[in-house]
Amino acid sequence: SWARSWMASVCGADAGLLLCEVAPFRDAAMYEQLGGRGRGRRFDARGNPLTHTFKRPSEGVVGSYQHGYHTELHLMVPLGWSPGSDDARLESWIYTQLGERDGAMLRWWWSEEYLFPDGSRRARSFGCAFHSSDFPVSRAEAERVWASVRQAAEAFDGGGVV
Repeated sequence: SWARSWMASVCGADAGLLLCEVAPFRDAAMYEQLGGRGRGRRFDARGNPLTHTFKRPSEGVVGSYQHGYHTELHLMVPLGWSPGSDDARLESWIYTQLGERDGAMLRWWWSEEYLFPDGSRRARSFGCAFHSSDFPVSRAEAERVWASVRQAAEAFDGGGVV
């Protein structure tokens, strides 16, 4: 089912593989159902079964169906923070700290601002995603990059992030 379909790309990435193709299982009528690991559970070839093709990363191999990890970065910023220029400087700082490979995985897709009612504090939230079609991004890899993003944001002194 669709609710479990994302697991294929995640488990493949955890094993160092790219999910390159998903196609209909063509030989379903000729498939001999033998059961799953001796438990009598059969592969259900009815409906729309799919074949997932995984490949090892190499030159020219594109993981078209790789899983992306989404998260949010929440920061307290100075009252004088400029959403346009200071956000851009923060993002540039984070990319510089991550390096080329990790920076290529990171995408920003939204930001929001919250000013406390008493006007004493200001917060910014950023939506972040980690994704690559060139190499597998495992759960551990995404967690490592996310920790690097948080550390870089905390080390940013260009706007007085707290």
